[in-house]
Amino acid sequence: MKDLIREWRLTKSFNTLKKLC
Repeated sequence: MKDLIREWRLTKSFNTLKKLC
């Protein structure tokens, strides 16, 4: 379960970075 949340947070951060670029 922790890995899933960790992965989700990473994906969210990645999407945010893409929006900023």
